[in-house]
Amino acid sequence: MRKISLFLFLLLLLFLLTGCWSSRELTDITIATTLGIDKIEDEFQVTLQVLNPNEIAGGANVTTQSPVSNYSETGKTVFEALRELTKVTPRKLFFSHLRLVVYGEEVAKEGIVDSLDVLVRDHELRTDFMVIIAKGSTAKTLMKAFTPLEKIPANKIIGSLESTHDFFGLGKLEHIDELISSIISKSKDSVLTGVYVKGDLDEGTKLQNVEKISPDALVYIDNLGIFKNDQLIGWFNEEESRGFNYITDEVKNSLESVDMKDGTLTVEIKKSNASFKLKNKQEIQVNISSEVSVADIDTSFKIENQSDVKQIEELVASKIEQLCQLSINRAKEMGTDVFGFGEYIEHFNHEKWKEWEGDWTEHFIEMPVKVNANVDLKNSGVIKKPFYYKIEKNRKEEQ
Repeated sequence: MRKISLFLFLLLLLFLLTGCWSSRELTDITIATTLGIDKIEDEFQVTLQVLNPNEIAGGANVTTQSPVSNYSETGKTVFEALRELTKVTPRKLFFSHLRLVVYGEEVAKEGIVDSLDVLVRDHELRTDFMVIIAKGSTAKTLMKAFTPLEKIPANKIIGSLESTHDFFGLGKLEHIDELISSIISKSKDSVLTGVYVKGDLDEGTKLQNVEKISPDALVYIDNLGIFKNDQLIGWFNEEESRGFNYITDEVKNSLESVDMKDGTLTVEIKKSNASFKLKNKQEIQVNISSEVSVADIDTSFKIENQSDVKQIEELVASKIEQLCQLSINRAKEMGTDVFGFGEYIEHFNHEKWKEWEGDWTEHFIEMPVKVNANVDLKNSGVIKKPFYYKIEKNRKEEQ
């Protein structure tokens, strides 16, 4: 009797198992990976990059078709333009795998707030996609370029963003939720990484571009675009972008080169940490601690004792401070606190923030910001005397 009761109980459980009731067959949907947003007069132009499943999957069904396809339509709103795309896309659009949103530079200058709502309201969209700017061009133009090694251009751009950020200390990995948070904040402004196509764009739009040893066009990661509220107002150059990342604690690994004696010495930044402090309620102090190792010596300078190590540490620390100061000066010039100094004051000195909140931009511009960098040289390598030293010695002997 017990076995019969157990069997009936398990049988009833089967009716509660719904299985993949909401599944969608791959043959019924169009998977979007990249969304581009531009403006044509007073309408939004939306460009959608979608996958060609047969080309991505490989196997016997592979053809010479492109692994991705682009579709563009316009509308008074982004949502309307997306619905207009249903006229040209062969299947229902599926946005859950969206990885990248690209803003054309001109629409970013006008302001991006009108296009943000649909990106967070739609239940199909996750908030882990990145946002970038097509520097010097439209999103539609940038999305035309084929990229070598990666079949899906969005994967290439994201991979380059991550490697540039993690190993060179440039760029910022900005996701949609972080972007919106900084746009609506009164104490911090936004930055977005710029991306551009270098080379012959006409050739770069052809599939043959990725079949060459040296492609005619390549997608490059550029510097940081600076926002005031939701509008792009300017750009950091490379040095200012690196300084920004030191201040905002975004440097995981990077390099710095300094002039030493008759050449150049390069160190690898192994670790870097930054913190803020409001000193005497009138000055922001930025403290940066970095661990470095010697990566390359193109000079006759020799590391033989602790004073040599100290000299390297001081020179690298001075270089980091200079980069940070360049970034701070540029941000003050544009009147935008992209570092989050106001956010720090809001969290740790709320009384002072209430006093400054109404005109924080003016206080930010006038407030002194002092950067103190401390560098610890952990490793000088396995050789004491550089090859440069021996080669120069041999040259002098031969003369």
